[in-house]
Amino acid sequence: MIEVEKKIVWKQEYEPMLQQQATFIKETQFEDVYLDNLEDYTLAMNNVWLRKRDNFFELKRGIDPKSEVNRANVDRYEEITEKTKIISILNKFFGTQCTTMEELESSKKIEPFATIQTRRKSYQWKEFSLDVDETNFGYQLAEIECQVDSKEKVEHATQHLLQFCQQNGIPPNQKVLGKLEKYILDNCPKLLKLLVKNGFLK
Repeated sequence: MIEVEKKIVWKQEYEPMLQQQATFIKETQFEDVYLDNLEDYTLAMNNVWLRKRDNFFELKRGIDPKSEVNRANVDRYEEITEKTKIISILNKFFGTQCTTMEELESSKKIEPFATIQTRRKSYQWKEFSLDVDETNFGYQLAEIECQVDSKEKVEHATQHLLQFCQQNGIPPNQKVLGKLEKYILDNCPKLLKLLVKNGFLK
């Protein structure tokens, strides 16, 4: 699946609208551990992000080459959760022949570089999912997203998401740092320098 997502600054003034139009789903807490090769950040330099949440791995791969965002600051990533496919992709990046994630971790090809704890409130807002997140380092934001099953549907989904934001008084072109971007900005100077140098962050 491909995730089409818009990050926004969450404001208290949105709460009445949310209560009227959205359905509260659940509140959760979780810990994300992000991994990469700490020598050259191979994955990040290819706009690929590997995450472990509650011992389940997920790999996100940007669908726009060397760009974490497209116009209007909407994130568009292919989400991969099938472990065998994740291992296959990582083997290609690192030239390994590992058959398990444990082997890859033991090989030191991937190591943790960020750990983020999040408290999340999830809503269904019309045809979109909305997550309001607060991290253990005090950063808060919201993410509005939908998913499509092919790249051909991404452009339409992007336009639809931006129209939805505009109709509900949410600035459609505002650039908002994600949780991981904010963490990198504050805690990962080497990776930050590489991301800026290669045009992933400005």
